[in-house]
Amino acid sequence: MSQREHIQWTDVAGLESVKKILKEVIVLPFLRPDIFTGIRAPPKGVLLFGPPGTGKTMIGKHAVALIFYYFTLSLFHVDSLLTSRNEQEHESSRRIKTEFLIRPQELDAAVKRRFAKRLYIGLPCNAARAQMVRVLLDDQKHALTDADIESIAKLTEGYSGADMKQLCTEAAMGPIRSIALSDFEAAVRVVRPTVVPEDLKSYEDWNRHYGSFVFE
Repeated sequence: MSQREHIQWTDVAGLESVKKILKEVIVLPFLRPDIFTGIRAPPKGVLLFGPPGTGKTMIGKHAVALIFYYFTLSLFHVDSLLTSRNEQEHESSRRIKTEFLIRPQELDAAVKRRFAKRLYIGLPCNAARAQMVRVLLDDQKHALTDADIESIAKLTEGYSGADMKQLCTEAAMGPIRSIALSDFEAAVRVVRPTVVPEDLKSYEDWNRHYGSFVFE
C-alpha cells in the first residue's frame, strides 16, 4: 500500500467543500493578514466531525501543517470537559463515555459556540472511493482498468476511507501476480463497512442542525 509521509490536499479524496473552507480560513489569512482583520478575522475554532475513518485526522494534519499556531483545530478527540454534563453521571463513567463515544451530540452548547466552523466529514462518494483506490494502489502492480475501479467504487457503497484502505490491503495480500478486479470482489466479502446506518443518520441529523453547511 502507498504510505505517504507528507499529506497533500490531493491525498484527501472528495471533501471539496471542506478543503475549500479550510483553505479560506487557514491559507488566505496567512498570505494576506492585512485583509483578514476585524470582522474578516478568521475563526478561532474549527470542528471536524463525522463517522470514524472518514479522513478527519488526515485533513486535520495537513491543515495544522499549513499553519499550526493560527487557530485551535479540533479533530474531535476532545477531553471530558467538553462533553454535555449529566448530574446523575459518575465522573469515571463520564470519562469512559468520552473515550469511547466521541460524538458531536456530546458537546454542550457553550462548547459548540467556540467553533465558528463545524464541518461534517461524511462517507466518501463513488468518485472519492475510486480516487482512494487509485491513490492506495499507486505503488502496487495491478491490472485494474478505469472500468474496474468504477466497479469497485460501486461495490463499496457505505465504506469509509479507513474501510477502503483495509479493502485494498486485503485485495493486495492474496495475489503475487498483478492485482485484479476479482481480488477486490473476494475482498469485499471479507471487509465489510464499519459505519452502521443508524450512526450515520445521527451525524447527518447533527450536521443539519449545527453544521456549517448541509449536503442536499
